[in-house]
Amino acid sequence: MVSKDLISTADKIMKTALREGAEQAEVFLESRENLVMRITKVGGKDNFTSRDQVMVGAAVRVIKGGALGFAYLSNLEDESIRSSVRSALKVAEPQPGFDTFLGKPSSYPHVSGIFNKHTAEMDPKDVMSNLEAIRKNAKQVDEKRITVYDALFGRSKHGFAVVNSQGLNVDDEGSFARVAMGISAKESEKETKMEVYQVDRSLKDSGFVSNFASKYAGKVLKYLGTRKIEPKKMTAIFDPRAVAELFTYSFANAFCADNVQHKASPLEGKVGEQIASSVVTLVDDGTVEGGLVSFKMDDEGMPTTRTNLIEGGTLRGFLHSNQSANLASSKSTGNCCRWELPTVDYFYYRSYRRLPRIYPTNLIFKPGNISLETMISEVKDGILIERTDPPFTARPDGSFSVVILNGLRIEDGQLTLPVSELRIAGNIFDYAKKIDAVGNAPEKLTSQLYPSCVITPHVRIQDVIIQT
Repeated sequence: MVSKDLISTADKIMKTALREGAEQAEVFLESRENLVMRITKVGGKDNFTSRDQVMVGAAVRVIKGGALGFAYLSNLEDESIRSSVRSALKVAEPQPGFDTFLGKPSSYPHVSGIFNKHTAEMDPKDVMSNLEAIRKNAKQVDEKRITVYDALFGRSKHGFAVVNSQGLNVDDEGSFARVAMGISAKESEKETKMEVYQVDRSLKDSGFVSNFASKYAGKVLKYLGTRKIEPKKMTAIFDPRAVAELFTYSFANAFCADNVQHKASPLEGKVGEQIASSVVTLVDDGTVEGGLVSFKMDDEGMPTTRTNLIEGGTLRGFLHSNQSANLASSKSTGNCCRWELPTVDYFYYRSYRRLPRIYPTNLIFKPGNISLETMISEVKDGILIERTDPPFTARPDGSFSVVILNGLRIEDGQLTLPVSELRIAGNIFDYAKKIDAVGNAPEKLTSQLYPSCVITPHVRIQDVIIQT
């Protein structure tokens, strides 16, 4: 469904809602075109699957008598539209702070690097070629010891539009590519496995697939022959991928104004206070070039923005939707999001089926001026943590315990042996105050189960609790 069709279809649904009795109405309409190919080893043989999907759906919010209702639909025929609108009207309830949809803003930001025609419309032959390149480039690192037991490559074109009865009508589109790999290394009785993925907005970088495959083939070899170590507090250096997991979930949620207003954030009432180390500056930027969650508007049609969250360790502000901004006598920061589990879509964790709420877009840790090599050289007794499980069970107060999937011991400024059967425990807000170095080489990553992009270098934290 092309851009003009999204706007016109959303407008049709909105006008149907008004005819059915809504005083105001908003429609969020999205279209996805995904092509994903995968090769898995089953019983020693390759099993190939391909999934070519076109998905279109809409969400309707209506206001009547001061109450707000919601419904969604994937069938865009007239009777289905009327039925969904009636359902939304039937379930409408008063929502504090929400009494109107906002009209069209005066302007939207120009966001570059989010749509690449070649990536969005890549044909099956090119998708298959990239899939085969994953296995080829990984095996080239070590033909004898490396096995790729799962390889996936896909591309996606995502378009969405927001139209409401207050005069707002806006749309945007983006492209995505995803590469994923399950890889093992075996030598004698020693074996280790790793499952990794990467998302980008385009394949302008011709080395996207080959660099990914060779990078993680090299890493999995490093983890052959892991050892146990004694549990204790030590200095930990977190790889960007580990930062992207640990500093989302309860940490990122604490900056969402709806959580603050519901007293579910430990940052309530702390604007202007020191909440992290002085080396930490954190911003949310939905407009950053090539950001994995960058678009010109959010899921309410509000312009995306750049919002300072932490500056030199000091809390500066929160992220808002229209509703939370109204309650706080503030303005939307363009952070309204309809989050969906990545099991629904590999590329962009959004869905018309979800009620909108507040999430970060691209969380950016401001880089420091120290290299990873220097970071490591300054550690006498520590660990380099490259990957962890997602801490989705973390409590709102920040306490958590997660498994370290891949780590390397640091002794006297040198990486030594790979380690296993370890966990990190503690409180992420306490650890934010113990960050003593931020690296100089940021990477763009998505968390496994959180709908935001994290742009971060390596981060070093003192006195991290390592458990068995």
